[in-house]
Amino acid sequence: MTGCDPIVNIYGSFFPAWIICIALGVLVTVLLRLVFVAIKIDGHLGPRILIYPALTFLAAALSWLLLFGP
Repeated sequence: MTGCDPIVNIYGSFFPAWIICIALGVLVTVLLRLVFVAIKIDGHLGPRILIYPALTFLAAALSWLLLFGP
């Protein structure tokens, strides 16, 4: 089943699509953290060790659905 995953060609190198989605998820999470700090709600969030990995997963899953979904 590993041959069924989407492969993305970037400048002649082939990457699995999930690497692109994880990178987008991390980027979106970093941008959200900057927004949270700017509007001063970062201190009011729950345990950051749970919040930011969950945001990364959510952003990665949404990017997978938007880019490679049905």
